[in-house]
Amino acid sequence: MIVDYFTLAIRSLHHRLLRTFLTVLGVVIGVAAIIALVTISQGLQNAVVHEFSKIGTDRIYVLPKGFLFPMGTGALNIKDLEVVKDVPEIDYAIGYLVKTAGVEFKREKTMLNIIGWPTEYTDKLKKDYDLWLIEGDYFKAEKYACLVGYLVAEEIFNKEVHAKDKIKINGVEFRVSGVMKEIGSREDDSQIYIPLDTARELFNDANGITAIDAKVRAGEDPESVANKVKRKLSRIRNEKTFDVLTPAQLLEQFGNVIAILQIVLGGIAAISLVVGSVGIANSLYSSVLERINEIGTLKAVGASTKNILSLFLVESAIIGAIGGAIGIIIGVVISYVVGILAVASGFKLMKIIISWKLLVFAFLFSIAIGIISGVMPARSAAKLKPAEALRK
Repeated sequence: MIVDYFTLAIRSLHHRLLRTFLTVLGVVIGVAAIIALVTISQGLQNAVVHEFSKIGTDRIYVLPKGFLFPMGTGALNIKDLEVVKDVPEIDYAIGYLVKTAGVEFKREKTMLNIIGWPTEYTDKLKKDYDLWLIEGDYFKAEKYACLVGYLVAEEIFNKEVHAKDKIKINGVEFRVSGVMKEIGSREDDSQIYIPLDTARELFNDANGITAIDAKVRAGEDPESVANKVKRKLSRIRNEKTFDVLTPAQLLEQFGNVIAILQIVLGGIAAISLVVGSVGIANSLYSSVLERINEIGTLKAVGASTKNILSLFLVESAIIGAIGGAIGIIIGVVISYVVGILAVASGFKLMKIIISWKLLVFAFLFSIAIGIISGVMPARSAAKLKPAEALRK
C-alpha cells in the first residue's frame, strides 16, 4: 500500500512538474540557509576559541568601554597601567598602543595597523603570545626597528619584505628587524610592531594606551583578580569608561555576537521555510481542485478517507524530502565555498566542519514541514463525497 501511495504521489508531482519545482524551491532556500548559517557560524566560533586557547586562561584584559563592539568610548593611559601593575596577584602587565599609519616600501604605499610594544616585554611575544619569527630577530633597544607581519612581508607589497630591509612609517624610516610567522588571520598578519616609546613619539601620544594585557600569577583566580583590578581602577576614573575582562568573558561576548547573527539570519531562513510551506499548501490545494474527479473515482472503487488523506500527505512529504535533500547539498556547497573564500582572503583559522547530525535534522525537519503543510489540503481532499466529486 505504501508503495502505491509513493507511485501515485510521484506520478502526480511529475504531471505538475513546473509547479512542483517552484513549490520545492521555497524549501530548498530555507534548508540551504539553515545549513550554511549553522556551519559557517560554528566555524567562526571554533576559530575564535582556538585563538584564545593559544593565549591561555591566566590573563585579564583592560579595554576602553565598548572597545570590541563596536567602538571604544574611553581611553586608557599610563596611570591605569601602573594601577594594574601594582595589584599583587598580577605577574606582569603590558600596555600597548595601536594606531593606523601610512607605510611605504619601495615607493609603494598602503595603510596598516601599527602596534607600539614595550621593548622590555619583547621576549613575551614569543613565549606567551606564540608570535614566532621566520626571519631576523626581535627588536631590542634599537629605536627605529620593527617586526612585520607575514602578509606584510609576502603579499601586501609587490616585492617581498625581508629582515634588514628599510620601510617608512608615517614618513620615518625603520629597519625591519624580523618577519613574523603566519598566524592565520589577515588582520593579525598585516600588522607591524615597533617599540612603544617610538610609537608615542611617532603618533604624538605621550600617555595613551589602547589596551592593557595582564598575566595573573600562578594559582590565582582570574575572575577574582579581574574584579580587584576593576575596583582599583574605579577609584581613579569613571567605571563606565573601561572594561576588565577575562578570556572566558571575551569568548562570551564573541559568542553573543555570533548568537545575534544566527538569530537574524535564522529568522530569514525561517521566513523562507514559511514561504515554502505556504507554497506546498497552495500547490496541494490546487491539486485537490484539479483532481476532484480522480478522488471521486478512487472513493467509488473503495478508497477510504484514510487512504485519500495518506495519499496527499505522502505527496507533501515527498515535496519536503526533495526540497530538504537539494537544500542540504546547496547548503554544504555554500559552506565550503565560504570557507575557501575565507582562507583565500587571509582568514585561515576558519575551518568548515559539516555535522551529520545537522544534516539529518535538516532533512527530517523539511519532511515534517512538508507533512504539516499538507495536512489541511489532505483533509479537504479526504472529506470529498464520491457522488459530489464525480459530478464535478
